Amino acid sequence: IIACGIGGGLGKLVYSYVGPFLLQYSDLVLPFAVANATAATFWYSVLEMKLGLEVMSGELSATTLSTIGGPTRRLLDLFMRTTVPFGGPIVGLLTATSAGFLYPSFARRLWPSDVYHLLSSKDGGLDWLVDLHLELLAPVSIPVGLVAGYGV
Repeated sequence: IIACGIGGGLGKLVYSYVGPFLLQYSDLVLPFAVANATAATFWYSVLEMKLGLEVMSGELSATTLSTIGGPTRRLLDLFMRTTVPFGGPIVGLLTATSAGFLYPSFARRLWPSDVYHLLSSKDGGLDWLVDLHLELLAPVSIPVGLVAGYGV
């Protein structure tokens, strides 16, 4: 897929448009990158503390499985049939669904004041970023988060 994408013009698109945009307007993209990184770090830490690294990586031993009980055990029984490292896709999914709620907070702190005032609503808020996430970005970011998480 990557070879077809690069051969099909993806490399040219990234080199000519996406890369220069990110270099020139990195301060506009920074709040979104920090929100995504924060959400991913949070979910990875929570899941690793709750399930353990062995479970997250898909290398579940019988000894580890015997120490886990309750609803987590029933969930893990579903995944025991395969050695798929399901921690990455779960983190990707949770990050994709929750990072958008952090966008207004990080934009308020990281955008230059003139950009913040230009893009904030009349009441001075950035709640429209959450609406944008829920209505436009989430349908795209959820499948991307799942696939990217599987790649990790």
